[in-house]
Amino acid sequence: MTSAPLNPLHQGAAPLTEEWKPHYPGLGLPLREYSQSRFEFPFFPIGAHASCYNSQSLPLPVREVAMMSVMDTLTDKAGWHIKINDETVVAQWRAEALAIPNMHWWQLACNTEDESWHLEDYVKVPENIMSGDAFDCCIQELRSKARFFGESGIIPTLDAHAVVAKSDSLVSTPLHESLLACFDMLRADQAGSPDWHPYSGDKVQNLVHPSLFPLVYNRTRGFKYDVVGVEDAISKWSGRGEILVGEEIWDPQGSERLDYDVADPVPPDLWSVNFQWLPSNVAFQADGTVRFTSYINNLHPNKYPRIYRALEGLIETSLPMWDQCLKPVTDSNTVVGPGRNEGRFGVPKDPDDENCQNWDPSDPQLCSEAQINVDTLDRKLLEHDMDVEEGKRYLTNRKWEEVRKPVLPTPSFKDVDYGVKQGQRLFDKFRDSGLQVIVKMASIELTPENPHFSPGSWHVEGQLNESICATVLYYLDSKNVTESSLSFRMQTSLYLVDEEPGFRVGQDAYQWMNSIYGTQFGSGAQGACLQTYGRVQTKEKRLLAFPNTL
Repeated sequence: MTSAPLNPLHQGAAPLTEEWKPHYPGLGLPLREYSQSRFEFPFFPIGAHASCYNSQSLPLPVREVAMMSVMDTLTDKAGWHIKINDETVVAQWRAEALAIPNMHWWQLACNTEDESWHLEDYVKVPENIMSGDAFDCCIQELRSKARFFGESGIIPTLDAHAVVAKSDSLVSTPLHESLLACFDMLRADQAGSPDWHPYSGDKVQNLVHPSLFPLVYNRTRGFKYDVVGVEDAISKWSGRGEILVGEEIWDPQGSERLDYDVADPVPPDLWSVNFQWLPSNVAFQADGTVRFTSYINNLHPNKYPRIYRALEGLIETSLPMWDQCLKPVTDSNTVVGPGRNEGRFGVPKDPDDENCQNWDPSDPQLCSEAQINVDTLDRKLLEHDMDVEEGKRYLTNRKWEEVRKPVLPTPSFKDVDYGVKQGQRLFDKFRDSGLQVIVKMASIELTPENPHFSPGSWHVEGQLNESICATVLYYLDSKNVTESSLSFRMQTSLYLVDEEPGFRVGQDAYQWMNSIYGTQFGSGAQGACLQTYGRVQTKEKRLLAFPNTL
């Protein structure tokens, strides 16, 4: 399910007045409405384009990515929140973490396990990415998270500039069984004509999907002053209303498309002029529960009331998860929300290659007797006229550059408060207006004859038309399959050195930064501006929530 808190929603059956009618992109507002670009605070960041405001992460050191992976793995262990205070168990976990090969952490952080090229062929790999100090910081952080877990049942994970929330206990057994029955009901009803997801090889069956019958501009009818409900959606409203008029197709010619590169305003083609998914309105009740006040697209409200009730229970259960990962931007530099809102290491103090303290050894003279391949030296400079002392200094510095190792920043623990402040819950903010959600229900069906499921591609959910700000996934049932996971990464800035003085260095002096962050900086770097956060297991009965920037 995806969530999109928007303008106030009308929750009754009475006609709307002009003053109170909702305004949405394509209905009362221009289709390509994007309030973030006008800095209309507060708002939730969405998207992964460089111009999607405040949806970016600063680069994270490879050590921090390794630390997040270790903490995520440990919090998957049974009873972790109790064992984390047992020094004998912690010592065993420490030995296991430090025994993992250094290259594992490097490839995880660089996301190059499946690439045809290897970054380490061009960049020096730092040693001891998962150090004893780094692991000790993980334990301190997990002890804090264990206290929060004991109160909430929620584990914030892969948390830096964005956060993923996971829980294996929030969904109650009755709700789980009710959802299982709902899936069985839909599978049985659709057995004669299953909707197989395109390009899935008849492995992914869509039971409820918003793309099946979406809103189609210049064809779908809508209402400006009335609200379609639930029980009467088909009998009273079907076929009525005014046709929603779309906009002209944007067909750039020549250099027009080049006006929208990754650092310019959000390109118009990130919106669709053809269709968009239809959300459902969800209202908060006085007792804190939720209720659908409009029908779920592609789920008949009169035939499947039981499924509506089960999904309401799942949305209600998911609210504390969304509270963890949905953090509004309140002004140009402030993100408000629980837990961690930035990386653990901050911005480097002096990342320039000329800073000797960034290297081991830090003194070039310690490398004066080092043996290196003469072919690695710059022959043109060697051929210049140099006196003896100048030549020695040059040779020593070149040896130092060849044999030196990058020094990773040392971690230090700083606790954060994972609790949601008074008035900051979604229930508090949207008590009167409600939420909008888009529902998907799908089943991956593997058989002995068709046993393999190819990994999906990284993406953020939906188009900008839908203004999706967060997603929650519930993995209902998983039997007789290998371990699966969901990977996360986040947009970084194309113009990092212009926006963050701490990342500025001398000309082409990026070698230390390349090693520390597991990427390539500088004008010659051709990689995508994406920061790997890691992966989270998607096991049975797991509830997973994350913002639509990961």
